[in-house]
Amino acid sequence: MELVINETKTVGEIQKAFNKRFPYLKISFFKKPHAAGEASPLSEMHHVDELIKDIRHKDKNGIISIDGDMQVNQLEMLFQEVFGLSVQIFRKSGENWLQTTTTDSWTLNQQNMKGKEMSAPIETEEQQDYHEQA
Repeated sequence: MELVINETKTVGEIQKAFNKRFPYLKISFFKKPHAAGEASPLSEMHHVDELIKDIRHKDKNGIISIDGDMQVNQLEMLFQEVFGLSVQIFRKSGENWLQTTTTDSWTLNQQNMKGKEMSAPIETEEQQDYHEQA
């Protein structure tokens, strides 16, 4: 997939395009970069209505190619190095979104599949009726 990064795009537009390709992942934008294996404080997350031109630290437009075999940490570094954008990938787990801090070496496809597994309803065996016997 290719994401166009320019001054007219909003955080939400990029998030929607990313989530369309990886439905069990979410990309979020933060005010500061995070260290490897470190979580980003949610209080520093950019709002979906913010324009990319207002949050990036490099005045550069372009296209970012994202492949499912790309590792999460590679994607996060690419956004930082090319556009000066601090991003964090989240994976769906049931009704929650988890920052992929300890699994940043996994590929986007691996993360997406794990999110799908963690969000699938748990199947339980059907309860049988038991009756007292006289």
